[in-house]
Order: sequence, then structure tokens, then C-alpha cells
Amino acid sequence: MNIQCTVRDGGEQIIVPVGDLKQRDDVEPVVCWAHKRFIEQRGDVLMCPACNLPFVQGDTKETAPETQLRQLRLNLACGSDYREGWFNFDVVSWPGHREPDIRWDARQDKIPFPDNSAAEVYMGYTLMHLAPCHHARLLDDVHRVLSPEGVLVVGEVDMAIVMGRWLSDPTDPSLCELIWGEQGSVHGVNMAEWDKHCHGFTEESLRKLLSDSRFTGMERIQVHVAEVFYELTLQCRKG
Repeated sequence: MNIQCTVRDGGEQIIVPVGDLKQRDDVEPVVCWAHKRFIEQRGDVLMCPACNLPFVQGDTKETAPETQLRQLRLNLACGSDYREGWFNFDVVSWPGHREPDIRWDARQDKIPFPDNSAAEVYMGYTLMHLAPCHHARLLDDVHRVLSPEGVLVVGEVDMAIVMGRWLSDPTDPSLCELIWGEQGSVHGVNMAEWDKHCHGFTEESLRKLLSDSRFTGMERIQVHVAEVFYELTLQCRKG
């Protein structure tokens, strides 16, 4: 992926490919958010190949076209939760839903953005679909890409609530799906491999994992309607 970035070099902004960058704190991805396209350099001007809006060297976030530079927000393993104005990542396309913007396997792929570039990262039910052996590496990469002021929101199923209900009625299919995943019962047999749950969390265990991964300021929040009784969502920051 040929991502162009602006870099402040001695007070002047220059354009360089991400591959030429060392680890530094002054990198800003240049993206046309109207079309989810990375800007192309044409002479002294950066242009979106879809809408042809210019981003001229020396522009800042205050002077650049509003559609082109916004805070970078990443929705990891989006599934059916495609978010407008975000980069939506997933390893597959889910039947009946929009294609992800970036095909990405959380088990092995690096997030294709520079260090300290993302204002917000959302991981909705991502960790539960991964074997625990992948958690630390993924969260380390999220920590890398998140800006110093950035926010990480992690949503999982609260097993402290769900397991008690399941023990009272182990035949309830909705509770079984919350624990072990839908496994093809909703999205078809071709999606069974991607729709199984490999791990579960309580608030205490999720807090520990995030703390061990150098995230701080954890706060339990609610992002779903009250009927989602099993919601376990923590908001935190880069430590």
C-alpha cells in the first residue's frame, strides 16, 4: 500500500512515502475521506484520484480541504458494523454487508498505518474471535498506531453475566451463540470458521489484558442499547 505522508522537516512540510519514514512523532497520513483513497502526488500537488481535490505542500489541517484531512479512525474486524468516516478492516466480507475497506487478518497482519497516527481505534468483539496467543501482538500493534492522545474502545461479551444465565438454561441458543459464536447459524456455513469464539472475558480479565498491553485510564462505557445485556465495553488511552 503506497501511503503518502506529510512530514514537518525543519518547519517545512515535505511529502515522503511511508516506507521511507523512520519512527517519528510528526507523521500525518494524507487521506481523502470522501473516497477512502490515499492521495497521489502529481508534481507539487497531492490529488485524490477519485475527486481531484488538491492538497498542496505546505497546507495544514486548518487550510486543507475539509474532506481530505480528518482524524484517522480505525474499525478493526468490523464484521457487519461498517462505520462511515472510518477505515473498516476485516479478513472476509460478510454476506449482506458492505465490503471492508481493507482486508486484514488480525492473527498476522500489521495495521498498515504509521506510528502515532490514529485518533481512535474501535475493536468490537475482536479479541473473542482470536485465540489468546494473538492478543498481545495485536494490542501491541494497536498501541503503536494510536496517537498519544488517541482513544481505544474495546467491546466484548461479559461472560460474568452470560455464563450465569447459560448455567440456568444451557439449551438457550442465543446464550450458546454469545459464548461459542454463531458458527454458521446466522451467516451461513461458509462463515462458520470466522464466526466462532475462541476466548471470553470478564471486566476484570479484560482490564488486566489492556493494562498489561500498556493502556491506561480505563473506563467502562455503554455504546449499545440497554437490551444488549451482555455488553462489556472499556475505553482507554495509550500509556
